Amino acid sequence: MNTTEELPAVWLMGKWRSDRVRTLQGWGDSPPGAAAFQAIMQRDLGKLTITYDGRDSTTEFDGMCSLIPYKVIWQSKDAVFVVTGNDDEQSGQHIHFQSPTVYWVHAGKFIEYFCKVTDA
Repeated sequence: MNTTEELPAVWLMGKWRSDRVRTLQGWGDSPPGAAAFQAIMQRDLGKLTITYDGRDSTTEFDGMCSLIPYKVIWQSKDAVFVVTGNDDEQSGQHIHFQSPTVYWVHAGKFIEYFCKVTDA
């Protein structure tokens, strides 16, 4: 059995960046949406970062930043389900880990990959 330190809720802690290359590779021969949508996605992938600190998630994109509380509601050996927001407005997301440093989430009809940002 895994120890607490090995569970995905612990892996989630830290800063994550959208992985443009993995996400585009995941599209394969079936990219989502119309060409205009694909162009926007290709332009913006890799710019989003999300930092989880155990209580709040900080999202940064294109110079904009938001701080939102989150809770891990459920976890397995390779996934977590988080609920973000406050009592008035909440949303959930199922986060699937390929490893402690790579996860993916559903984004509409496709998936978006994120990689952990480490200080060099």
